[in-house]
Amino acid sequence: MLDLEANEICLDAQGVSENTYSARHVRGRYLISLAVSTRPELLDSDVFNQADIVGLTEQDGRSYFEDVVSITFLGVPDSDLKKRIGVPDEVHCTDCYTLKIGLKTGHCYYKIYDSEFWRYPLPAMPAGWRLAHRFGIGRHFGSPRHENFRDLYFFHEDLNQVYAHFGQNSPTPLPELGEEPAGTQKLFGVTYESARNMRILKLKRYWYPKDPRLENIEKI
Repeated sequence: MLDLEANEICLDAQGVSENTYSARHVRGRYLISLAVSTRPELLDSDVFNQADIVGLTEQDGRSYFEDVVSITFLGVPDSDLKKRIGVPDEVHCTDCYTLKIGLKTGHCYYKIYDSEFWRYPLPAMPAGWRLAHRFGIGRHFGSPRHENFRDLYFFHEDLNQVYAHFGQNSPTPLPELGEEPAGTQKLFGVTYESARNMRILKLKRYWYPKDPRLENIEKI
């Protein structure tokens, strides 16, 4: 369900797949509590004070194989963390990273964003796309099931063109998004498998209730 109190809302062909909140919002604190109930040792990591945003993604059988709480931290992951989860030296991390906790198994893994996107093979992209440089390429560490997954983030004006390009049905229009004039900039993410002929796993659109037209694109 779309929640207008969320900082960021992730939409796919099935509807709302994730509402992401400030870690200081009551719903963000609740989601962190869910994660801690699964992995109590997180209390010792000061996760409540260090977290920036937090969201819950339900199992979809494509890139999420159980319900997962995602906790994003600002800053480059430190050398101890990178060594512990096996981030190669050539990966140039952006200024945020995400801890993912499976609510059924308690399995923890990380998503790191590599700013040097040009080192990665990319799927065929729709005409008119523009790379969202801030996010780089998302890579997962600590989960063999996700190690070949990549996430690419990009801007585009035409939602239907993007979904048609990737062979997916456009999401059902949501009244909360209001009328979107032609040419409105939109932020997308595509999850693909780098080791299997660039197979597309998931296409997502990100929508920001406080900035629905992405007028502050460089701040996102």
